[in-house]
Amino acid sequence: WLPANFVVLTIGVAAEARIEGGLKISRWRSPGGVDDLAVIAAPGLKQIADTQGGLRVETYFTALPEAPLRQESEALTSGYRELEALLGTPGTRGTMRYTYSPRRGWGYSRLPLVAVSEVRVQESLGKGNYSPMRSYHGGIHEVAHFWWQVADASREDWINEGLAEFTALRMSTRRFGPERRMRLLASFVQDASECTTKVSILETDSKSPDRYVNHYEKTSLLLSVLEQRHGAAAMEAFLRSVYQAFKGTRTARTPEVLALLERHLSREARIFLEAGLKTQDFPLEAIRMELKLPAPKA
Repeated sequence: WLPANFVVLTIGVAAEARIEGGLKISRWRSPGGVDDLAVIAAPGLKQIADTQGGLRVETYFTALPEAPLRQESEALTSGYRELEALLGTPGTRGTMRYTYSPRRGWGYSRLPLVAVSEVRVQESLGKGNYSPMRSYHGGIHEVAHFWWQVADASREDWINEGLAEFTALRMSTRRFGPERRMRLLASFVQDASECTTKVSILETDSKSPDRYVNHYEKTSLLLSVLEQRHGAAAMEAFLRSVYQAFKGTRTARTPEVLALLERHLSREARIFLEAGLKTQDFPLEAIRMELKLPAPKA
């Protein structure tokens, strides 16, 4: 039950919609394959749209200036097409609803709906420190989930989030250059140095304060080392094979992913990643030195 002037965005399938007494009454059912039903509703949501190569990106917002949003929409659409060429046809395609939601939270994907915080962007614009590079990185991470939703998030979320973040790292590097890659990796090292818990990547659950660092950033650091050792072509073959093997299933498990890594890189690569995923004593300093990154600030 919402005021009639609210715009409603959801992944749900409409079961009922009517206006009664100035209220918009809607009922939705799950499309399947997810544990929750994302709904974004707000008055006065504006829309701009960009269509390229069969993908339509609808951007929703309330108070942001239109010019940077159009630039980002075009960048994300282009990134989507690059990922489709690299990984194959995504399980969800056609229209992406990229929403600058009037909320503070972090990015959230329940495809084809992606929500990011309009409040955070407004604050950075107000302070004069808005970064198109940072905004693109967060956005392309969520776009990457068009592909990286191959594992059960309650058991193996490092696969979904680690591969999405590593994909975002590679896409940010393609768009903004190697200096951007080094800055992102340095920020991962800094965050990893500030972990408040001592659990392995595989032991980290969804309620851990270090979930983001462990599943997203530490996994990306490990994969970055392997890409540096084995080259981009081998890493891309590995990423493509994981997606193609588990597309649309959410059945990817750590042993199967490691087996694909060994097939496309090497047995040594499998041993390195498996050790990094399982250890409670993450080899941050060794990784930092191999990637030639600055020491974290105390």
